[in-house]
Amino acid sequence: MDSVTQIILGAAVADAAIGRTVGRRAVLYGAVLGTIPDLDVFVSLGGTVEDFVYHRSASHSLIVLTLASPLLAWLIQRWQGLHRASFKQWFLTVWLVLITHPLLDVFTIYGTQLLWPITDYPFGAGSVFIIDPLFTVPVALGVLAALSFNRQGRLGVMINGGAMTLGVAYLLFGLAAQAHVYAFARQSLHQQAISYQHLQVLAAPFTSLAWRIVVVGTESYFVAYHSLLAPAQQLRFARYARDPGLLSTLQDTSSVRHLRRFSKGLFTVEQRSGAVQMSDLRMGLEPDRFAFTFVVGQQRGAVVAAVPAQRIVGTRFRDGDWRRLLAMLRGAPSL
Repeated sequence: MDSVTQIILGAAVADAAIGRTVGRRAVLYGAVLGTIPDLDVFVSLGGTVEDFVYHRSASHSLIVLTLASPLLAWLIQRWQGLHRASFKQWFLTVWLVLITHPLLDVFTIYGTQLLWPITDYPFGAGSVFIIDPLFTVPVALGVLAALSFNRQGRLGVMINGGAMTLGVAYLLFGLAAQAHVYAFARQSLHQQAISYQHLQVLAAPFTSLAWRIVVVGTESYFVAYHSLLAPAQQLRFARYARDPGLLSTLQDTSSVRHLRRFSKGLFTVEQRSGAVQMSDLRMGLEPDRFAFTFVVGQQRGAVVAAVPAQRIVGTRFRDGDWRRLLAMLRGAPSL
């Protein structure tokens, strides 16, 4: 999820694990540890596309983070002093903070390589949006309570623990709601005789109360929205063209291979001013406001030639999108 949420979660986990022993410093250490996995964004991973597909790889691996935990625990203990807490306590705290970071990321759709280097498969459920106040705010209030109440009492600890429990419950709710919408989407696609190769149900921007349904066919893709607040609303699929044939001469390029694998087939291809663009359909808004779009080829006469991949930065969420999102929550068919 977003860096602010990961910092808050790290602080909450650390305070729950060791706050009664080391005091408010646990929140600071947890906040720092909680953001460490995302520091890979400052490291070049081989190129524009590689930086995209290998973010959340080694730095988010449960294996790597477990191996790194003893060293980080030893460094913190040395800094804090032996009288503060035992190595075992610090090791458990560091490990819990580090592994909860990628485990939370797995609920988003951006792939997380939990088992790197055994496999580079990008796990991603898509049951929560990358920014979701319904998860972040309660956990943040728990951290605030932990900082505010006297360490000799249990009130702050109880509130922090309760807030994290609410966060976990919200994540589980998202998985259950996603499964429900999957079933509803499959039924609607069958009724509307829409054939497809790939289907993905994604939490809509900023909430798991509404869902974006992406359906990819051979030469088209379809998008619909469904609100849990308007369960009787029938799905209305908007159709958009895609032209995967533009990749016929680019199949063997590393950029195209990476993007195909990472998007799990949920991509579109189009040509604009001679440039062949691939967009990951899972993140962004249609028809052309996707978070990750890459130029992978250039039309040269009758042939599409490979070019060094370049990312086209997507349009940010606009003011008018908030009104459309609220309308969609009430049952409007799309954003």
